[in-house]
Amino acid sequence: MELDAALGTRGRDVDPIGVEDEGEAARREASSASFTVRVKGAPEQVADLTTVVDSRPPGKLGTSLHDKLVTVQRFLAAGKPRQAEDNLASFTNQVDAQRGKGLTDVQADALKTAALRIIEVIET
Repeated sequence: MELDAALGTRGRDVDPIGVEDEGEAARREASSASFTVRVKGAPEQVADLTTVVDSRPPGKLGTSLHDKLVTVQRFLAAGKPRQAEDNLASFTNQVDAQRGKGLTDVQADALKTAALRIIEVIET
C-alpha cells in the first residue's frame, strides 16, 4: 500500500519497480485510438427516412407520408430550409395522427424521432 502511494500506482497494474504489465499497456494503447464520425446531412437523412416509410405497405397510410418527404427533398434542393422544416413538422403531425391506427407506438416514435433529428440538422 505505501509503495503504491509512493509510486503513484494505486489501482494500476504496475510491478514494484514501476513497469506496466501488458494489460495496462494494451488499455493505454486502446484508449489512444482514433475514429472518424460522419454526420449525414438533411437530404441523406430524408432519403433514409423515405426508404423506411416506403418499406411499409401503404395500407391505411396511403402515400401521404411519402409525399411529404418528397416535398421536403424538393425544398432542401431548392435551398428553402424553412419550408422543409414546416413539411417535416407536418409529417410528424401526421405520424401522431396515425399512431394506434396505421402505425404502432414504436413505429410512430421512430418516424417522429427521425423527422425531429432532421429538423435539428437543417437548423444547424
